[in-house]
Amino acid sequence: MSKYIFSEIKKHEAKQIWLKTFSQNCFTNPLILENLNHEIKYFLISKESIPIIFWPAVTNNDNIIVPSNFYYLGPTLMNEFYRLKNHTKINLLNETLRCSLSEIENRFKKINFQLHPSFADIRYFLWNKKFNIDIKYSAFLRPQKNFISNWRNLRKRQIKKILKIKNQIYVDDTISQKEILNLAQNTIGKDIKNLDEYMNINFFIKLLKKKLGKVFSIREKKTKKILSFCYVLEDLQSVNLIYNFADKDWKNNGIMQLNIANVIEYCLNKKKILDFNGANSYVGADDKASYGTDEKIYFSFINE
Repeated sequence: MSKYIFSEIKKHEAKQIWLKTFSQNCFTNPLILENLNHEIKYFLISKESIPIIFWPAVTNNDNIIVPSNFYYLGPTLMNEFYRLKNHTKINLLNETLRCSLSEIENRFKKINFQLHPSFADIRYFLWNKKFNIDIKYSAFLRPQKNFISNWRNLRKRQIKKILKIKNQIYVDDTISQKEILNLAQNTIGKDIKNLDEYMNINFFIKLLKKKLGKVFSIREKKTKKILSFCYVLEDLQSVNLIYNFADKDWKNNGIMQLNIANVIEYCLNKKKILDFNGANSYVGADDKASYGTDEKIYFSFINE
């Protein structure tokens, strides 16, 4: 009889299991996932009585998917794994993943998942070559006091510029779906069909209404027009930046830098890391590096 046990668990149990995962990543949190318009399945893989991997799966028909604007959704290691002796870990992880994927591949056709940066040992996948592996990057910032001193000089000039006209604006924590779409079109462009679907806006608005998401917005005092907003999801260790948009007529005034500063200040007070979530294009990576971030590698997988 195999020592490795693959089991599907109920949502209420998954909520408790998630609290014992090493990364405690919001994108694997059942409280977040249950708001998607997809069926969610939760799997737990154990060696005898020791839980090793928690795997939440967002399903679409017979496929496992990663929804738009999601990161690190896939198998996540339990705290118990890190308490094991180093000399046992390679074999145990190899066998746990073998057990996991044997069951997953029997149940699903297309399988897409990502690993949190803390789950860096992907040798099982390199040895077995069943999945295409895409190397991705994110940008992490561990805030410090006087964090603006670590910004690029351009960013420092921009925030000084906006502070000179601070009496014309005010900080808010609200936003409508229409305002999100308008600012997104301003930035991404109007050529993308079904922009709300592309950005998964309905889902993130639902989280905001349930106070599972948070918005940092800046408005013009005179008109109450929204000028910039950052939308974040928070977990026990980090604040994850999902959206970051600004009105094109205010971008050069430093409005976005002021909003980023507000988010960093929030992280500093909560003693959490800011994950800018995605730094894979040159423009995006350079922009996020301008705030003094460190690059972090994570991996995305899809079966052939």
